[in-house]
Amino acid sequence: MSQFQVETTQNVQLSYKIAPLSRRISAKIIDGVIIVFYYIFMATVLAASIDRITADDLGNIWVYIGLIGLPVLLYPLLCEWIFNGQTFGKMARDIRVIKDDGSPATVGSFLLRWLIGLIEIQLGGGAIAIVAILFNNKAQRLGDLAAGTVVIWEQETVDLSETIYRKLDDAYEPVYLAAAQLADQDVALIQEVLARYEIEDWERGTELIRKISQKMELKLGIEKQSDDFTFLKVLMKDFNHLTGKL
Repeated sequence: MSQFQVETTQNVQLSYKIAPLSRRISAKIIDGVIIVFYYIFMATVLAASIDRITADDLGNIWVYIGLIGLPVLLYPLLCEWIFNGQTFGKMARDIRVIKDDGSPATVGSFLLRWLIGLIEIQLGGGAIAIVAILFNNKAQRLGDLAAGTVVIWEQETVDLSETIYRKLDDAYEPVYLAAAQLADQDVALIQEVLARYEIEDWERGTELIRKISQKMELKLGIEKQSDDFTFLKVLMKDFNHLTGKL
């Protein structure tokens, strides 16, 4: 499966799985079904109101058609903005739009890829987008290339509150008191790497664990008392116990 790597501010590379074309198409189909049900609902509402439509209303028929069609036109843009890179179809297929540097996509990114999508998907019947995706190493359509975005396939994630932190109680004795000095970005990085390492045979996982472990030892001025993976897990437990942030 295709992947791409991004480098964090701590010079650590993280891998993301690129969403297969089949998942993107099936997500689009699901969104299409939702839109069909919307049209059926609106048609039912209009049919129930047919007796109350006047001649003046008929003169404004295109206004009504436009008002009905506007939510459909804006559906992908609004969903991706509200749901952080996902439509309902993307949610069902576990895919998401992010920036190609690994950060969350911005409103401007969603707007740009949506505008170009009106041409390459809506007007082009999807053919333009499919060709672009097939001939791009990050499976980006033209809208993605312009907006600097990529569609990733999100794996099932580990709920760290039910694993690393599940057995913590008031009697827990922190091993590394310096863990309270960890910055939020350090914690986020460690959490993501530990979660990925636990749920998959992640290529380069062991090397990343080692590099991050060394960085944390140097930053906190401590010496680990176990292997790198266990060290980072204990560090997160201690951070949780000392700060109550997790």
